[in-house]
Amino acid sequence: MSPRRVDAGAVVAALGALLLLVSLFLDWYGDRDEGYSAWTVFEVIDLLLAGIGLIAISTFLSRVEIEPRMPQVPLLLLGGAALLLTSSQLIDAPPAVALSEFELQTGAWLALAGSAILLAGAFMSVARVSFNVERREPRAGTPPAETETVKLTKHDEPA
Repeated sequence: MSPRRVDAGAVVAALGALLLLVSLFLDWYGDRDEGYSAWTVFEVIDLLLAGIGLIAISTFLSRVEIEPRMPQVPLLLLGGAALLLTSSQLIDAPPAVALSEFELQTGAWLALAGSAILLAGAFMSVARVSFNVERREPRAGTPPAETETVKLTKHDEPA
């Protein structure tokens, strides 16, 4: 069986997108008594961030040929948009919480981290950082536990 090349940048971007999606369900703003998730305080930004996360995961699935019919979008565009939208909401709170004295909560910081990871993965993808996954054939007389060996190698190709 020939080695299968996996785009490491797409993997990292998908992990960042997953973190971004999870952050939308956590509290972004609040105090000790109450908290508000992205779904509660944003009008459109939450939908944009969810769309960015889902499209980034779709791009990953398409690149690793799990589901090749899914849409692919340049990860740099998705990562940049996610980081811009998230940062803008951390700097300038939405109107629903701007008049109150709420503090930033865990969800906001995880969204920022997820957006940054998505963008970092996009840069890795542009730099063509990848790794090969290879399944080795069992040797005669080897126990079954050793037949499921996976070899990971990292390749860094010039752009």
